[in-house]
Amino acid sequence: MKRVLLTGSTGFIGRHVLEALGQRSGLDIHTMHRRVPVSVPMGTTAHQGDVLDREAVTAVLRSVKPDTLLHFAWAVPPPGERLYERPENQDWADATVAMVQSFGEAGGQRVVIAGSCIEYGDLPSPFRESDSAMPTSLYGHEKLRCAQEVLQVNAALSVAVARIFFLFGPHEERSRLIPTVIANLLVGQPAALSAGTQRRDFMDVREVADAAVSIAESDVRGLVNIGSGEAISVADLARATARLLNGEHLLRFGEQAAGGDAAADIVAGIDRLRDEVGWRPRRSLDEALTETIAWWREALPSQSTLESTKNHD
Repeated sequence: MKRVLLTGSTGFIGRHVLEALGQRSGLDIHTMHRRVPVSVPMGTTAHQGDVLDREAVTAVLRSVKPDTLLHFAWAVPPPGERLYERPENQDWADATVAMVQSFGEAGGQRVVIAGSCIEYGDLPSPFRESDSAMPTSLYGHEKLRCAQEVLQVNAALSVAVARIFFLFGPHEERSRLIPTVIANLLVGQPAALSAGTQRRDFMDVREVADAAVSIAESDVRGLVNIGSGEAISVADLARATARLLNGEHLLRFGEQAAGGDAAADIVAGIDRLRDEVGWRPRRSLDEALTETIAWWREALPSQSTLESTKNHD
């Protein structure tokens, strides 16, 4: 991996993938954007190109000639709306397959695209890459179709699909679980939450990004889950966060409806990530939450009233 092209570098995961790439030595890093940001990290070259425009994508690929593609761009719904049933998922799946095809035609060698645990659907946990996925949403169906087609685009390409589980960390959407708990507790306000009985595989987004780059550096092909391999209830994750803020008494469980997937347990089987890629997390849960709290202390505006969240996974 010498010359890398990253898409989605301003998104929640992608910005941390860009940071993880910057921590490696000897890389020539390029990013592609619908609108080029005002500033980009030192050592990174930004290019204008809409992922949904195949001609623009081909032009960037021919210009950059990357040997590695990290594709983390996908549709972003309007604030307050979920992506699960939005029809643009189909457009992004088609565009991803076309981009990987153009990447191969431009001489590229290694591809890692972002998949999702939502592809597994209603299977019993832990989810393993060998399981026959049964997605229940349009988003899950299109992510699965995208993965299947990308893995068959070009036999000469080395392709991996990183199926990402649940995340928290810097730059997360403000309305999500952890930012809501932190924001409310920092000003001494109660946090209205669901009952939180569902158990999820949560991991710091910076760990996820590092795992994705490690997959790109490896020779591992096919589906690779990125998760911790351990489950924690949403309620216990909220309590762990609140404990670090001395605010457990401010948690109000059961005052909101549960959002997202209603499955009782969603946990990653991580044998491939651990044994084949050779990757392991660096932060404990408390360390990751402590660093996340510190980031939000700096990022949140100083105000006396903060809104509560309507939905949390």
